[in-house]
Amino acid sequence: MATPSRKTRRATDSDQDARVIMDAVRVLFSRIRAFSHATEARHGISGAQLFVLQQLATGQSLSINELAAATRTHQSSVSVVVSRLKERGLCTTRPAEEDRRRVEVSITPRGRSVVAREPSPLQVQLITALGTLPTERRQALAVGLQEWLEKADLAEDAPPMFFEEHAPPGPAPARRRRS
Repeated sequence: MATPSRKTRRATDSDQDARVIMDAVRVLFSRIRAFSHATEARHGISGAQLFVLQQLATGQSLSINELAAATRTHQSSVSVVVSRLKERGLCTTRPAEEDRRRVEVSITPRGRSVVAREPSPLQVQLITALGTLPTERRQALAVGLQEWLEKADLAEDAPPMFFEEHAPPGPAPARRRRS
């Protein structure tokens, strides 16, 4: 029986790596989707919205930037989620007293009621697990995932939070010129 060539072994290893990676992505996607759908069925909000509410329930009012840091996402993505929560009466916004340009976000009693009835979102479990990885592994994962998305032409500057609506890819709208 002939042994596989070095090239064949490399292809097989590459195929195995791709399968393991794709399986991990499928598990993440299906678990987060299931959690988000269950939350939406119970409360009419997404898992991402619950995640933001739970960050707000931990204490004082937070700015959009502080919420972005707490949720490990982009400020513009958190801003969209806050707008949806505000429309549902689950949070409020107001200008900060010390800097009127800064917006503070607070959870409402209705928002606290939702948080009290829900388990911790999977995002918390994922962020906690990432924190347990050795620094080198975590950094390699971050670089590898970003590089993979770039090579697949899927990288985004401000990706939406999990299962929040997002504008379809395409050219950015034309900007109006100032006269």
